[in-house]
Amino acid sequence: RDFTKVISGSEDGTLRVWNMYTGVCGQVLAGHRSGITGVGFHDPNLLSVSWDGTVRVWDVNVDS
Repeated sequence: RDFTKVISGSEDGTLRVWNMYTGVCGQVLAGHRSGITGVGFHDPNLLSVSWDGTVRVWDVNVDS
C-alpha cells in the first residue's frame, strides 16, 4: 500500500497526484472535458467523476 499520495480534482477537468510529505505534484491526469465532482482512491486505482457525465479509472502507478 502507498499512503503517501493525495489526489485533487479541478474545475479544468484535471486531477493531480501529490506526495503528501513533500507537497510535490507527481502526476497530472487529463481526460475529462469538465470539472471534477468526485474522486475515489484504492491504490493503485483512482476513480474520477466529472460534470461531463463520465467516470474514469486511472492507474496512478503508470506515468501516462
